[in-house]
Amino acid sequence: QVCFETAAMRFYVWAAGCAFGTQELQHMIQAACWGAANDRKHGKDEGEAHVNWARMTDHEDNLKEAIADDNVVRHLSRMASNAAWGAANERAFGKKSDAQVDWEMTRFHADKLKTLLNNDDLADNLKWAAFNYAWAASNMQAYGSEHAESKQSKQQADDHIASATRIAPKSWPMGDVQQLFWNAAWGATNSRVHKLARFTDFQYSLFHKQSEDREDWPRYHEYSKKVKTQLGKKNAEAYNHLDGMLVNAAWGAANERWYGKHSNSAIIHWKKFDYHFETGREVYRGPVEWSDIREMISGACWGAANERAYGASSDEAKAAWKRFQTHASRVGSHGEL
Repeated sequence: QVCFETAAMRFYVWAAGCAFGTQELQHMIQAACWGAANDRKHGKDEGEAHVNWARMTDHEDNLKEAIADDNVVRHLSRMASNAAWGAANERAFGKKSDAQVDWEMTRFHADKLKTLLNNDDLADNLKWAAFNYAWAASNMQAYGSEHAESKQSKQQADDHIASATRIAPKSWPMGDVQQLFWNAAWGATNSRVHKLARFTDFQYSLFHKQSEDREDWPRYHEYSKKVKTQLGKKNAEAYNHLDGMLVNAAWGAANERWYGKHSNSAIIHWKKFDYHFETGREVYRGPVEWSDIREMISGACWGAANERAYGASSDEAKAAWKRFQTHASRVGSHGEL
């Protein structure tokens, strides 16, 4: 076993599980598990927001490759960002706040986009999609994803994207447009919640003074892109379920360790973890046993959560990391995903 540390991250790399093509999966898993465990231990930093913005940049790059006029992409991106901050700031500070500046700039970029596109229907649908995704993220954060306002905003956003897709140029990757809007919305929402907590919660600020330099969530994003590339188009859907398993297990373990296994926050994440496991198993096409990936994820997430709660020398942490090691070796023995 070889250990190396980068700031708050500790990565375990086993020779049997480090064949080229699978070590990126190990790093991706460990980074997300440490991200959730560190957030729960020290309080959240802006790691989640930075992941959203990093993904937003990826989708913006894809759009620039597909759309000849960079000005279209620039105004599309800025419209989404301003709408995201408009919703996040209005939710935090009310309508009579500088959120009005965000909305003014949203309209400015929407008008510029309309002029460039010379297609009012397309421009309007894009504007209202960005607006409703911004409110969907804000409402989900404030009220939960099952709340009527959350569902309504999300459905309206999806409807506008569907309408825009029907009339947009065929060369436009509309999935990237949708994800650009969605990641902008969550980036602003997560950042605003983080900053409000720092201003209003003494304990939060105290924990942050004690927390270590964080690289977990950015590293998760870095390796998730590599894993997605390795899995390729034939396993694009499987990747989404792998990522869903990982994120939900990370938060499931962290929330269960801090709030108890009967807490709603733990139960919901474990239910989603099970859903992504079962659905992903049906669509994955590759040499690795899907159940070994599940056990890798579960072992690492419990390893990080137990280590943050009980310490690295605890029996609970050691057992979980051993479980991760065992299944990482099995996955690594195939040499590829």
